[in-house]
Amino acid sequence: MERRTAIKNIVMSLGISVSASSVLSILESCTNNRAKFKPVFFNLNEKRLIDLLVDIILPRTSTLGGKDLNLTQFVDKICKHVLATQEQHFMKQGAEVFQSRLNDELNKTISNASAADLEVFVSSHFNTSKEKEIFSLLEQDFDTLNEAEKNNYQFFYFFKTAREFSLLGYFTSQSIVEDYLK
Repeated sequence: MERRTAIKNIVMSLGISVSASSVLSILESCTNNRAKFKPVFFNLNEKRLIDLLVDIILPRTSTLGGKDLNLTQFVDKICKHVLATQEQHFMKQGAEVFQSRLNDELNKTISNASAADLEVFVSSHFNTSKEKEIFSLLEQDFDTLNEAEKNNYQFFYFFKTAREFSLLGYFTSQSIVEDYLK
């Protein structure tokens, strides 16, 4: 299967309304050098948060992990160049709520949280028993929600979107398509 066709099929199967050519051009613009990567959408704290989440969502196993593919850069660029203004706002606010809750619940900041800390935090908030509640909330019109619901909405929107874009970047990366999806 050709890579362009595979990307189109994967994008469609994830239900994300992004053109395959947009994804391909963003993927190709990502550098392999993680040290030189300067985020264009996230600040450095948010970049670290996305780094940790990518590693939880797609850890290295017998196949490459999300960090190996520099998916943080992909997520950053997708958020900057593909999301609408309101969705960008939800990502920024959601990252803020995420960090605030991490601090409140585990007394950790993104700069001193380990991957294990974040994994405990994520699994307590995002698990299959809460899936229906989360997606039900995300189907609501944001403007009709009360303040607590708006915070939850942004919190869940941030994680769901970071997860979707991580998966999109992973399954459309040249390494994965050519080496594992044949």
